[in-house]
Amino acid sequence: MSAGKGNRKSPWQQVLRISQIAFLVPSGIFVGYALGYYLDKAFDTTFLRIVGLLVGIVAGFLEMIREIERSNRD
Repeated sequence: MSAGKGNRKSPWQQVLRISQIAFLVPSGIFVGYALGYYLDKAFDTTFLRIVGLLVGIVAGFLEMIREIERSNRD
């Protein structure tokens, strides 16, 4: 038994990992905007959805970078 074969992932696991990365940024943007929209309605403001959107974009990209780094280590 070779040491390299035990660490290899199946093609389906690799496809699932890549598809997970594809959903990180849009989901971060959606959650950030939704929270900003809710806070805008709660506090009767108009700028918090933009702040939430920006925070969601940054969070989505940071999580994508972390996931890519984890993927490269494996």
